Amino acid sequence: MPSVYVGNLPKDFYDLDLFKFFKKHGYPVYRAIVHVKEDKFTKRTNRFGFLQFTSQEEAAQCYAEMNNTEINGTVVRLSL
Repeated sequence: MPSVYVGNLPKDFYDLDLFKFFKKHGYPVYRAIVHVKEDKFTKRTNRFGFLQFTSQEEAAQCYAEMNNTEINGTVVRLSL
């Protein structure tokens, strides 16, 4: 399945939040997954996620329109 990487998510964002945010903006998201990783040196928590779509065209449109979008005061970076 085509997917879009979503980096720099707000610290209070989870799977359902990511799914609802992109669905609310009209994207046919099939599944959303958020990962939390802690940097072992700085102890900072980094959140990133993946959006899965049923077609490459849907994923490409989401990337083109939503890259560098602000979510809860944080600018997220998207990548195909």
